[in-house]
Amino acid sequence: MCIIKIIQDGDISNNEIESLWKNNPHGGGIGLIDNDLNLRVPIRTHEYELFRDELQKFLKEQNFKTLGFSYETQIKRKFRHSQR
Repeated sequence: MCIIKIIQDGDISNNEIESLWKNNPHGGGIGLIDNDLNLRVPIRTHEYELFRDELQKFLKEQNFKTLGFSYETQIKRKFRHSQR
């Protein structure tokens, strides 16, 4: 499970970034569609400060049409394999 936040115009505070991270502390990533309509995934990390700084950099530059980022949660799954 993850939390996904989409930003098309505007900003997000460091407090909101930190709050979302604390609720899902297993890492996060940023994906964006730049002004030339190219999909970019510039970062995936387990380090909060790196994630926050990169996110704020992209928001400051505003060189995107849509920016999305996600916070991952760790889910342990058990898979059952059937035998034929």
